[in-house]
Amino acid sequence: MNEISGLKQLDLDYLSNDSSNSIGSLLLHIASIEFVHQIISFENRDLNDRELLKWGIALELGEKARAGTKGESLNFI
Repeated sequence: MNEISGLKQLDLDYLSNDSSNSIGSLLLHIASIEFVHQIISFENRDLNDRELLKWGIALELGEKARAGTKGESLNFI
């Protein structure tokens, strides 16, 4: 967290090209994969509907993840 604590919304939205993933969407993807791994490992189950609604956008990268994180601050991610 120390490494990313100074990132601004503009930094999180940065795209190196039109088909790349933003820094924000990549960070949220990492967090979502970690969450899913913990649920599967420690609770021996898949995500429920509420959890999927919260984390689903970031489980797969691409246009949805870019659009879902654009304009968000580090607190959202």
